[in-house]
Amino acid sequence: MTLYRVSPDRLVTGVTAATVLVLLAVAVGFAWLSALRPGMPRAVLLLVAVSCAGLLAGAWAYRPTGYGLSDGTLLVLRRAGDVVLPVGEITGARVDPQPFAGAIRVAGNGGLFGFWGRFRSQRLGPFTAYATRRDRGVVLDVAGRRVVLTPDEPDRLLADVQRQRGS
Repeated sequence: MTLYRVSPDRLVTGVTAATVLVLLAVAVGFAWLSALRPGMPRAVLLLVAVSCAGLLAGAWAYRPTGYGLSDGTLLVLRRAGDVVLPVGEITGARVDPQPFAGAIRVAGNGGLFGFWGRFRSQRLGPFTAYATRRDRGVVLDVAGRRVVLTPDEPDRLLADVQRQRGS
């Protein structure tokens, strides 16, 4: 399998650092309050603490950790389970230096450990992103939907996908 590395841009790094600090502070604060004040609704305080930790764990697990290409399959590698994109279903592929330009998030994550989920822009229309940065992406048309990936070396990924597609 050929692997393609990913790295976060400054926005992802900043949003992740700030969000982790805030959510951990809230989780610790509410857990501390539940232990300190027996008269307070302990279950609610603990639920808030656990929810904060769960949000961080979920975002971390669904972030793209890389991409892999092997035997006609392009994979988005994630700890929560890989996304499979059959190369034979790719009808178009190109490098885009600014795939998120003018994009709005419809449903998904917009900066905590990366960008993934549903987005929309005037230029690309609706698309699904599995990204860790807003620049130098690869736009794929796969089985009637548009997918944006952001490998560190988009030209290399594109060339390998096109080679496997036979184009």
